[in-house]
Amino acid sequence: MRTDKAKQVSAIASLASVIAAIVGGAATLMKAEWLPTTLSAMYVALAGALVAAITSLVVARNLRNHRKPKSVFLIYSRKDLPIAKELSAFLSDAGYAPWLDVEQLVPGQVWRQAIVRAIQDSGVAIALLSENLSSSRESQAELMAAMKVLSAKDRETFPVLPVRLDNSEVPKDLAHVQWVNWNDPEAKSQILLGLAYATGVSLPSPRREA
Repeated sequence: MRTDKAKQVSAIASLASVIAAIVGGAATLMKAEWLPTTLSAMYVALAGALVAAITSLVVARNLRNHRKPKSVFLIYSRKDLPIAKELSAFLSDAGYAPWLDVEQLVPGQVWRQAIVRAIQDSGVAIALLSENLSSSRESQAELMAAMKVLSAKDRETFPVLPVRLDNSEVPKDLAHVQWVNWNDPEAKSQILLGLAYATGVSLPSPRREA
């Protein structure tokens, strides 16, 4: 589970920091022969802290790299479900693995945990923006979670692709991101272009209907 891996990262960093502090403190108190001065002990402690920071960064980066770039989490209002299903089918035909709750959740599953895990495993999310989404607390919560979980300071692209279904206002946190107009004839092509840019995975376009 992604949550467990995140805890492992935190535990590794904490353990490294503790070890560094113990080594530095012991060296200072005992004035070991291999550390002739207190300043040397401080250097050891600083070096240990640096190792802890690097370890945490490397492990966290590796966890991000284990995300499934082809997995696309869909955020929508239940009132916009027909459009969400249409987009899900289109993405599947294009070679992506869309995660749509009504298609993925099974009876007996703890849906909140399943949604969080799906967001954590996804390479990117698509938010179907509409008046319906704006008035849905659950959908808004999913949007906020996706932006928080998927965001990374070292990424040039934003992990949530906004797709406007109507003339509703774009949320403030997405105002800086180029959005797609669903009513544009080229909307689906633009979505594929955005996904390829955000994930680094370029897939063949789906077959056109005759």
